[in-house]
This record gives sequence, structure tokens and C-alpha cells, in this order.
Amino acid sequence: MKPCCAQVAMGSMPLYAALPAVTEAVVEAGWTRVYSRIADVGAPRYLAYFAVYMACVELGVYWMHRGLHDVRLGYRRARGGPLAPQCWRL
Repeated sequence: MKPCCAQVAMGSMPLYAALPAVTEAVVEAGWTRVYSRIADVGAPRYLAYFAVYMACVELGVYWMHRGLHDVRLGYRRARGGPLAPQCWRL
């Protein structure tokens, strides 16, 4: 049985709330390298890091969004409800 929209949303809230706190703790503990200036790492490497980071973030967002569409009942209600914007109605 697939979870309903409220279960998915409530299950994801702790993750979304904890992620910034965890990443900040990792940076402050010195477990990762943080470059505040391009000169610290060099332009080619900085651009490579930026490209890899953006690819990972975009792929993550894509797969999360795709996973949310598996909850069909909530998806149809949200997109086709009476209060939905006209462009969302199918």
C-alpha cells in the first residue's frame, strides 16, 4: 500500500529540517573543505567542483520530485482541485 501525501510530507520534514544543521556541523568540525574564495582552489578546479555539485543537486531534486509523483491520489488532488491554478488543471 502506498503512503498518502500527509505521511510522505510528515516523514520528509525531519530530513529537510536536519539536513542544513548536519551540513553546517560537518563544515564547522572541519570534516570537509570549504573554499570561500576562488583563489583558494583555482578557477578550473572551482568550476569543476561547481559543475559536479550542481549535477548532484539537480539529479537529487529530480528523483525526489519523481518519487513524490508516485503518490497518485494526492498528486491528482493537488493538480486538479478547485483551488489549483488554471495552468495546473489537467
